[in-house]
Amino acid sequence: MDYSKQEVAFVDFCVERFPCDQARYSCPIVDTCDAQYDEKDSERTLCRGILKRMKEGEELSEAERKVIQFFSDDKTGMWVGCKLKKENRRCINWRICNINEKKGQKTVCDELLGKLGLLLPDASILERAIESIVCRDRKLIEWQVGEDDMVFYARQPSTGNIGKPDILFKGSKSGTLYVIELKVGMCTREHVGQLASYVGWYKRQNEFKDVKGFLVAEDFHEGAKCAMEVCPDIEPRLYKLNIEMKKPAQEMSRKV
Repeated sequence: MDYSKQEVAFVDFCVERFPCDQARYSCPIVDTCDAQYDEKDSERTLCRGILKRMKEGEELSEAERKVIQFFSDDKTGMWVGCKLKKENRRCINWRICNINEKKGQKTVCDELLGKLGLLLPDASILERAIESIVCRDRKLIEWQVGEDDMVFYARQPSTGNIGKPDILFKGSKSGTLYVIELKVGMCTREHVGQLASYVGWYKRQNEFKDVKGFLVAEDFHEGAKCAMEVCPDIEPRLYKLNIEMKKPAQEMSRKV
């Protein structure tokens, strides 16, 4: 994956300054990190590994992406206008981001989060909304599975400690179970593994003639595409959001 110098510099800036554990909001992997922050020893193995892999253009693990989201998330309470409260020092990219915002372009943080397929706080709401739409109208997406009809089977069903897939459809004639996982933004290879675990779990139950999985996303990272090449039971499907805004009819505007 191609990371810009600004993106690497942002993570480096945060690694040096963010405490792993604080009263208001902790790093999501602070309890499992192999090198928790110690003021006497600022060497943090996992964070240093993130920087090393970014500089070498490697794809990050799910845990490593969560750390970067922690740096970018306003809930930490450490950022004020891209400035750290305690140091009174701005993010190393703040000038570039100001220029980008004026031009209507993405900031360094937004660009990095998009590359990593991370969900912003409001994106989870959008994902649930898309999920509801797909449940109501299965024909919105071209599944192309050779089925006359795919009937709704379940939404967010429990699979024990494996997790909860978004939607289950079932072929009305074939009896095949279709496991649907929706992602807002970029789909990564970790998402392929997530869906593969759901498909494998349902295959173990021996309740269905066959089990197939669909990853539905706005885009797919190259790593995700490669992973699906060796997962014959998982297929990608693209969706595109299109919001149309119009002036209400005169009769409606009068009522409002």
